[in-house]
Amino acid sequence: MTQVRGHRPNLTAPKLRQMSIVETAWMGAMVEADGHVTIVRSLGKNHVMPSVHVAVTNADPEIMSACLRVTGTGSVFRKKPPTNLRETKPCYRWNIQAWLDALGFLRRIRPYSMKAQQALNDLGSLFGAPV
Repeated sequence: MTQVRGHRPNLTAPKLRQMSIVETAWMGAMVEADGHVTIVRSLGKNHVMPSVHVAVTNADPEIMSACLRVTGTGSVFRKKPPTNLRETKPCYRWNIQAWLDALGFLRRIRPYSMKAQQALNDLGSLFGAPV
């Protein structure tokens, strides 16, 4: 990324890959079934600075790996089990936290996920314009 004298870029280019219609529908179904979208609103001096987190949690590491391969972005990690349980099945989470990747991802899966539709509507009302 080109830098202007003395300036550091605020955003990096999105890594989200162009998904096929089938891949987009599958990811929309994954978010709808095993995922969640979180919008965190933090207040700056004169403006609201939201961040968006998209995640899918599942016990199958191959499904989490597929989420990573299909989207080309995000990260996968193993969740720590609750301390009050002795034996639990391993659980994994794929998530996107980068603003441009998360927003682009939600826009693409919008037709296939009510959670994505709701998150984009919430962001739109936060900014006062469609997102």
